[in-house]
Amino acid sequence: MSFGVGLTGLKGAQTDLDVTGHNIANAGTVGFKQSRVEFGDLYAANVSSSGASGQGVNINQISQQFNQGEITFTENNLDLAINGEGFFVVQNTLGEQFYTRSGMFGLDREGYIVTNTGERVQGFGVPDELQLQPQPNPARPLGDIQVDDADMAPNRTTDVETEFNLDSRQEYVTGGLPATSDGTGVSVPQVGATNGYSATTTASTVQIVNAAFTPNQVISDVSWTANDSANAIATAISNVEGATASATTTVQIDAGILAATGVVLNGNLLASTATGANTGSAIAAEISSLSNFSASFDAATNTLTVVNDLGFDVQLDSTAGAFNVSGIANGVNQGTVAAGAGTTVTTGGYVDITLDAGLYLVNNDSATAPNDVVFGATPTDDSSVIRPFSPTDSESYNHTTSVTIYDSLGNPHIMTQYFVKEPPTLTASNENTWTMYALIDGYHIGDQNPAYDSTQPESLTNSMNLPLSQQIVFDTSGEIQSTNPSTPLLVDDWQPRDADGNPNGSDGPASGVEPTVPPTSSNFVIDITGSTQHASQFAINGLAQDGFSTGTLVGLDVGTDGQVVGRYTNGETRTFAYIAMANFTNEQGLVPIGDTMWRGSAAAGEAVINLPGTAALGQIQSAALENSNVDLSDELVGLIIAQRNYQANAKTIETENTISQTILNI
Repeated sequence: MSFGVGLTGLKGAQTDLDVTGHNIANAGTVGFKQSRVEFGDLYAANVSSSGASGQGVNINQISQQFNQGEITFTENNLDLAINGEGFFVVQNTLGEQFYTRSGMFGLDREGYIVTNTGERVQGFGVPDELQLQPQPNPARPLGDIQVDDADMAPNRTTDVETEFNLDSRQEYVTGGLPATSDGTGVSVPQVGATNGYSATTTASTVQIVNAAFTPNQVISDVSWTANDSANAIATAISNVEGATASATTTVQIDAGILAATGVVLNGNLLASTATGANTGSAIAAEISSLSNFSASFDAATNTLTVVNDLGFDVQLDSTAGAFNVSGIANGVNQGTVAAGAGTTVTTGGYVDITLDAGLYLVNNDSATAPNDVVFGATPTDDSSVIRPFSPTDSESYNHTTSVTIYDSLGNPHIMTQYFVKEPPTLTASNENTWTMYALIDGYHIGDQNPAYDSTQPESLTNSMNLPLSQQIVFDTSGEIQSTNPSTPLLVDDWQPRDADGNPNGSDGPASGVEPTVPPTSSNFVIDITGSTQHASQFAINGLAQDGFSTGTLVGLDVGTDGQVVGRYTNGETRTFAYIAMANFTNEQGLVPIGDTMWRGSAAAGEAVINLPGTAALGQIQSAALENSNVDLSDELVGLIIAQRNYQANAKTIETENTISQTILNI
């Protein structure tokens, strides 16, 4: 009988040695879970006495220990460790589903996330249209996770959100630059030796006033005599404290000058016109050598442009040969007169003015008749000439900020916002009004400009579009009280251009149409909700836009929630899927199949599949692996105990054999 008891002991000890050895052998296997042998004593089935001797030992089961293994970090973002309960779900080519704690994953040639033995990792996919703003959804079908390595298509900008603080302590932008070209006779060529400018009179004296007082405080009257040059008028204005003025005289001369002889400019006989077979470049070079003059010749139009940089009158005549002289003020032709062959023509200049904050230029605050020369019909009574906004004039705005936006082809464009604190008018005061201007790539983007001259190069003074602006009124708490137009501001006249200023082939504007989903035009909105005007430095507190250029996949990240995210060269990310995890009512019931994987069984219960971090499942740690949970110290001690047990059971058999031999020898 003792032979059988000893044999069961040997078998149990051998099994214990095998399991311990298996644990030791897999001490370095990622995701491995150690096992232990669970023994039970053995009795005959028909034993009815409490004092019966046993029959040996029985191996009840070999149970797996699913306690957490130590997590170590790696350099591979697709190395994944589970911190907590659960298993990764994988599937082989036959469609069989297995479960593992070994997260040594990678990509195969088709872009699927696979184990190191080729099984595909399972997860919840994200539809293409939601990959940029994904929401995890375990109701989506479980399936293979495939990473699309194609370039990310561009996304045009449809929404720009800007949240800023405008400094309430800012001064108003200085005034200046009256509309001189509106005046009668400004830069109009006159036959004779004078420019034809009228003098100021007592009834229409030009005044510089301070609007901070009621009535307006007159800082100074400004006057000049008849036929004074623009330079003299500018000097008179500049003599007033807080005012600065400059003058320029520009004329254009047609091809007749090339055949004229003995041309005289402001008393200077031009040697380059001695023969009557003149060259434009030579005339321009000689004029440019004169004091305060510059000149250029356009061979395509045979036009000579002459500029006196100080605003002195320009006088032209010749001994023989006539030519036409045109006066130019603020880029506009003011008139043309024939000169030469003894006919002297004189052209006056125009004046640009800059005023300190709070000062305004008026045509006699109490008079109704404006001075017709130099200032023209504007400004009239009680209207100020403020320094006009210009993106090229940093003194014409208080603050500015820029953001990159994108067209339908993914081309980047720079949208710049300018903020101008508006002064009170001469009849009212409002300290909390600002105007926001927006330009893209230096071009205005407002409504179509009816005055645009398509035969001339486009510029800020000959723009295809009018300026786009929005008036912002703040209340006494510094919060937005109203905007005009209302917020968000619709941009519906922007034509994306290339570096040469030509349409670049992307979608253009659709007038009056809000951005659609999906978008079909270049339209977008500018939203300034939440902006303030407080007594603190100008600051951009929030700036966002929803466009981007095309991008190439450069890396993958996996979040703690299982989100598989692609990183692209354009700075954007895309979610391809969420890795699934499974849990079981009875982990001990899982069947090990090798390669640190298990198969489900009836004993384990149904697999409950969810997202990581939900339903008692653990979270995922990217660029990390879960080591084997084998404790080598415990296993080596167990090995010694198993060896001792084996030897003891062998001794039982040896003793029984000795007793048997004694009986046989009687």
